[in-house]
Amino acid sequence: MKCWKCSAENAEGSQVCLFCGISLLRDNPQTDTGRALRKIYDDFGSNNVLTDSSYIVNALSDLLADSKEVSREISAAYDVGVGKVYHTQLLTSGVPDGIFYSKVHDLLVTEAGFAPNKAEEFVVFFDEMIGWRSFVQTADPISQVSEQSQAAPGETDLLFEYKTPVEEEEEPLKSFSSIPKKKENAPQKSKNLLFIYGVIGVFVILIGVAIFVSFPSLKEWYNEKFNPTESDPSDMSETSEVSHLDRSDLDVVYLNNLAASSSLVDDTGSHDITLTRDGELSTCWMEGNSYAGIGETLAFTFDPVDLYQLDISNGNRSTGDSYYDNNRIAKANVYLYLDGNLVHEQELLFEDNENVETESFYLEDGFNCDKLVFEIKEVYEGTIYNNTAVSEFQMYSISR
Repeated sequence: MKCWKCSAENAEGSQVCLFCGISLLRDNPQTDTGRALRKIYDDFGSNNVLTDSSYIVNALSDLLADSKEVSREISAAYDVGVGKVYHTQLLTSGVPDGIFYSKVHDLLVTEAGFAPNKAEEFVVFFDEMIGWRSFVQTADPISQVSEQSQAAPGETDLLFEYKTPVEEEEEPLKSFSSIPKKKENAPQKSKNLLFIYGVIGVFVILIGVAIFVSFPSLKEWYNEKFNPTESDPSDMSETSEVSHLDRSDLDVVYLNNLAASSSLVDDTGSHDITLTRDGELSTCWMEGNSYAGIGETLAFTFDPVDLYQLDISNGNRSTGDSYYDNNRIAKANVYLYLDGNLVHEQELLFEDNENVETESFYLEDGFNCDKLVFEIKEVYEGTIYNNTAVSEFQMYSISR
């Protein structure tokens, strides 16, 4: 069965996704539209359905008698970025919150021109599609939005049942007339106190300077930390190499499982994710959808390690022309998880150079994690084909 969050395939009857740790138990949709959307979502996966409205629009007519109006609304919502907001929320936390719903409502009403009741209906359908309980089990919360929008300013500032943590109310600003005026004749005593405090402050500063000058090691530490320009230039000749660990200090990460959101099958065979781990540049994983591959993901799970370095061979390198014939990744995001919780997110930028076989990316000082999700964000377009490829994907952890 396919996970509703990360689209990975799990064994039939599983209660928890092996790859992202999310519960696979969801409430059944209560509306015909919700049931139709749920089927499309489960068939094609979140990465496809939430990034490309055509998956829903093309399939909805076969599942819903009167689908034209719903399709128009979904297309309008995706045009203003609602699908991407849902997709981002799934990848980062997996559950909705008040800030998320405020953003969705804002886009639907302000940008897409939805009436408040239509915005409510849209969110109910999408929550049923994903399996969130946000509006199925609350008492018409978005209707409260429309009522609140008609309320006088200052009566309320809560839009949804899901509320962000309560913050302490700030004391209202006083008008200028209510601020006490400074007394014209302040007591001489306060001036004397200020003078005394000033003398003490100068005395403390002089003592600090004396201590600093008296201890050379302290001065050296300060120069190294805050004034690197005084360091010997010869010690900085290879800054890029000095800043990273040697390969001898790293271990290859061995996987427990790996999965791709889609894979291309053509007359040469299946270009699945296992080909990114075979050590051969002549083979590659290729995404299997009709669009450029934006939003496609690769997921790797392993025993907990301090993940430090990624070595990625971008593009299809099977023949002399295949690199530029097909799409290559221009930008991607990596998400690191530990026990199902997101611990780090990082953007990767790729060169478009056939001669650079492998690009190395460093994850700061390393992050303890047991899962990595790699998501394609932008691509360099191929001259012939619209499929995006990765030849090799290797990971290294810090040796302990």
